[in-house]
Amino acid sequence: MSADTLDPDNPVRQFDRYYRSLAGGGLPRWDQFDICSVPSHVVAHIALGQPAYEAEDAPTPDHFVYTLQGGAVRALLGTSVIGQKVGHVLQYNITYTLRAEIAEAVDSGRAILSRSDIAKGDWPAIQITRGLFLFSGVERPIGKLVLVLNKRYTADSAP
Repeated sequence: MSADTLDPDNPVRQFDRYYRSLAGGGLPRWDQFDICSVPSHVVAHIALGQPAYEAEDAPTPDHFVYTLQGGAVRALLGTSVIGQKVGHVLQYNITYTLRAEIAEAVDSGRAILSRSDIAKGDWPAIQITRGLFLFSGVERPIGKLVLVLNKRYTADSAP
């Protein structure tokens, strides 16, 4: 999906704008990231993923582990994700999709933006917009994954 299809105030779209200002056509370096340059209301929607490499000389990470989460992420998921693998928290169909999107981002070297509808138990139905943004590292090609999540209630289920 294109950021242009998102509402202007969507945190994913706003982070995408910041990310593209750093990218210059490739992956921006993690040392370019400045949290103070991200709109303050977007920060709550950010979760950071640290890459984990199976082998010392592996060119791409095997998975990512959450090392930081904003308050909106914790509220959305209903629990802390710190220390858990990215893509292992939500219901199965979303987990499978997220893992595929991470693989696509790693392979392509570009940001991936998407939407998912979730109906979980007695929750109102919601739509999650997410953005996966990779940053290059100093010692490895991939240094961080920034995941930006935003939820909105679907029109027929708003509380």
